[in-house]
Amino acid sequence: MEILVEGIELWGYHGVYEEENRIGGKYTVDVRLKVADNFGEDDRIESTVNYETVYGIVRQEMEKRSKLIEDVARRIAKEIKAMKGVEGAEVAVYKYNPAMGGKVWRTGVKIEI
Repeated sequence: MEILVEGIELWGYHGVYEEENRIGGKYTVDVRLKVADNFGEDDRIESTVNYETVYGIVRQEMEKRSKLIEDVARRIAKEIKAMKGVEGAEVAVYKYNPAMGGKVWRTGVKIEI
């Protein structure tokens, strides 16, 4: 079974340029968790992954400044993979309007562990 928490919108201060670290920018994060097929079959929150916990991990890791979104995605994936019952995690981090000297809608990275 997969559990999806997608489109988490946050403001972050990631980048190699001083301006990115001072002003910050919009980011979105998508999370895909691989769990056992019987997760949540008894209709109790205790028997599955709490989506609020996933959001909290993403928010906490996004608050830590990094030069690279690759680093952010890796930290999020490692923390989520460590959750009870999670067999695998895929995390995508998207940075909107990156400083590239031209108009670019977004850049992104995806990691699967």
